[in-house]
Amino acid sequence: MEQSVCSIEGTPSPHKKNMKVSFRAVDENPGNIVKAAIDDFEILEGMVDVSDYIDENIKMAVSPNPFSSGFSLTYDMVDPKGELIMLNAQGQTVVRRELNHSAANLQIGEDLHPGIYFLSIRSGEKWSAPVKVLKAE
Repeated sequence: MEQSVCSIEGTPSPHKKNMKVSFRAVDENPGNIVKAAIDDFEILEGMVDVSDYIDENIKMAVSPNPFSSGFSLTYDMVDPKGELIMLNAQGQTVVRRELNHSAANLQIGEDLHPGIYFLSIRSGEKWSAPVKVLKAE
C-alpha cells in the first residue's frame, strides 16, 4: 500500500540539543489533502510527576463495572465546567462530553463495542485519576 507522508522534525530549543520532536501525518490513500495540527506542547525540565496533573478533588464512580449495555457515571468536582473523555484500549477518544455542573449522574456506554475503556475528567489544567471500565459481550 502506497502512503503519502508529511513529516516535520527539529530541535525545539537550542538549549535542548539532546532532544528531538517529530510530528507525522499519513495519508493511506495518496492524492488526498493531509491535514494535522498540534495545539500545544510543553518542554519541561527534569522528570514530570503525574501527580502534578491529578486533582484529587475530582471524584468519579462507575456502576456497574463491568457492564453489558451501559453504565452510570457519577462525578463530583469543584469547578462547574469540565470535560469527560473516554479512551479505548488503543488510546483513541471514543466519548468526549462537555460537563456544565459540578456534580451529576450520566448514563453512557450503550453504543460502545465490548472492550476496555478509560474515563477521565479534565477541569482546567487538572485531570481526575483515570477509571478503567469494561464492556462485556
